[in-house]
Amino acid sequence: MDAACDITVVHSFAASANRPKMESAVNTAEDAKTVKYSEQCARARVIFQPIGVDLFGACGERGQAFLGKLFHRYAVYNCTGAYFAATAALQRECWERFSVALHRSLAQQFGRLLPVVLPDTGAGEDVGLEWGPLS
Repeated sequence: MDAACDITVVHSFAASANRPKMESAVNTAEDAKTVKYSEQCARARVIFQPIGVDLFGACGERGQAFLGKLFHRYAVYNCTGAYFAATAALQRECWERFSVALHRSLAQQFGRLLPVVLPDTGAGEDVGLEWGPLS
């Protein structure tokens, strides 16, 4: 059976710095994605898995459980026999790679929205600011 994952990143800067509230926001985001897509995926016979992630890296309960199982299966598949003790290290590496990939993607998106000062054209006109990638 096919599966569909939807990773949603929650912006918690505006929220309280209280850790339980951040986790609640991530879980709420997962719930919203479930409501939005689960029926459509069920009709298509596709397993739907929302993965909510806080901007600082906290993962929602269902997303964390799903990724934990996924990374565990990957580690067990790749670490058999005498190497079975390495599964915990490989699972940790999967979490680290997921975190790096997520933050790299967010950094690229933010980079597209940075204010960029345009160079003076020499015509004495004020070109001001534009939003776009840094060159």
